[in-house]
Amino acid sequence: RHLSASCRDRAVEMRALAVVVLLACAVRRAGASEQAEVYRDACLAHIPPPGWDVEEDGEWSAPEGFSAPAACGTQLTDESFRQLCAPHLPPPDWDDEEDGEFQPPPDLPLPTCIVLFVPHLLDTGATGRMELLGALFKAAQKVPKHPFTFMWSEAGAQPQFEAALDISMYPKLALYSPRHEVGVTMAQALTPDNIDAFFLKASLSRLGGLKAVAFGALNNVEAWDGAEAAPETCEDPTYDDVELDGPL
Repeated sequence: RHLSASCRDRAVEMRALAVVVLLACAVRRAGASEQAEVYRDACLAHIPPPGWDVEEDGEWSAPEGFSAPAACGTQLTDESFRQLCAPHLPPPDWDDEEDGEFQPPPDLPLPTCIVLFVPHLLDTGATGRMELLGALFKAAQKVPKHPFTFMWSEAGAQPQFEAALDISMYPKLALYSPRHEVGVTMAQALTPDNIDAFFLKASLSRLGGLKAVAFGALNNVEAWDGAEAAPETCEDPTYDDVELDGPL
């Protein structure tokens, strides 16, 4: 039977969700995967590894001269977006009345921004997140000469940007062009072959489905330190200030 467009879109989202669930289960059963380990060694070497105890092991120091490759992806914040993806935009504190009209450098090259939206850390765990970012890292290493900027964001961290791209399921890979203010998401599941095909079409300017993308300032969220999420704790309620009217 032929499915309607809405049904096909829903089927794609359900398959993507199934991939996330299976990935998280596989990661928890097998422990740190090779892809997650590669990402940690290449991109998070400046952060102490799991289980590192300062009192027992001493202060952690990153390898001398360590610098995370651009293929690792930068966490998406308003600051990083303006610096790496949209340098033609004025700084957040720029005031036209005081500073004059902002003039970006002439012929400023603007990259094509690739953003991976990953599930909340509580849904994947640190290793699951590294697995997803590792998939982006592996694919990004194959296209070093194209003017791509690689970034990532946690689900719900940038609601305006996600809404503009019609993102409601995670993980989701998206492309955004700051020059033309258009974007598109990858409909297929986040697999190495699909990511490679997405990048190839993007590098050849053959991606279909591009649409206008408009959004306001992004949020400056707290940087992820590679650790597991700390569940929110709630204090037990007290009723000392409650006054009862009449006998129990």
